[in-house]
Amino acid sequence: FLDERKGCLFVDDPERLTLVAPPDAPGRRIGAMRALRELAAQRHRRGPGRLPLHAAALELDGEAWLLAGPKNAGKTTLLVHLLRGHSAPGPTGTTDRREAGARLVSNDRVFAELDGPAPMVRGMPTVVSVRPGTLARFPVLRRDVPAVRGLSQHTSAELAALAPDHPPFPADGRLRVSPAIFCDRLGVEAVAAAPLGAVLLPRVDPEVTGWRLERLDADAAAAHLWDARYGAGAASARTRLDARLAGRVVDDLAASCHALAARVPVFACDLGPDAYDAPDAARELLAAARETSA
Repeated sequence: FLDERKGCLFVDDPERLTLVAPPDAPGRRIGAMRALRELAAQRHRRGPGRLPLHAAALELDGEAWLLAGPKNAGKTTLLVHLLRGHSAPGPTGTTDRREAGARLVSNDRVFAELDGPAPMVRGMPTVVSVRPGTLARFPVLRRDVPAVRGLSQHTSAELAALAPDHPPFPADGRLRVSPAIFCDRLGVEAVAAAPLGAVLLPRVDPEVTGWRLERLDADAAAAHLWDARYGAGAASARTRLDARLAGRVVDDLAASCHALAARVPVFACDLGPDAYDAPDAARELLAAARETSA
């Protein structure tokens, strides 16, 4: 089957998946990444107690904070806010490269694993899409990023080589970069998985001043997790490749949502227009969630 937009042909047979693309195909790297990701996701999904969620996640002090919800809920903005707000300065006192602090798990898609003694969250890498509003609030994300075609396919070294010959990425554009570039611009490291500490359900609310947290009971939390499962709506529908590789995977996702809600605290997190303005807002937010969870 053909991905015309990326210029890639996938040949699927019982033993292997072959990617065919000319050397100048605009999406050959993205096609390969998607194939590897979906193969890994479907193999991982065959294990018991695996809940695929449309969510971002970061790790801090040995535990993961999961930011779940539909598109436009504010997950990416909150993710960047928490990563930046829980940074640990390097030797020079800057935040360009951190020795400790928060680490990225995933920006858009995760698996909650419920088959062990403690819930875990594992990331599935996807292209990071940053809307203009988030980019304006956190301009560091476009630092030294040139306005080139196929931005998400390039490595840091390639972007550095292209930068002198291209204009800078515009402040009002929609940035799409790889997780590696995303981490590089924020000066954070990435981690594949971490024990799950809590779930935040961000929602933009213009009537709220700053932020407001409310711990949900297990039934309400499970309902929100059900709505946040990966593939729940058209906005996060399975890719053609995902559907092709899904096979006979059958999940009791409702039971997994209830199991997760019963094992970790889940918070409604309403975010006002000024939620990110205070210098210590990110630390105060997670500190309040920890205090309520105790």
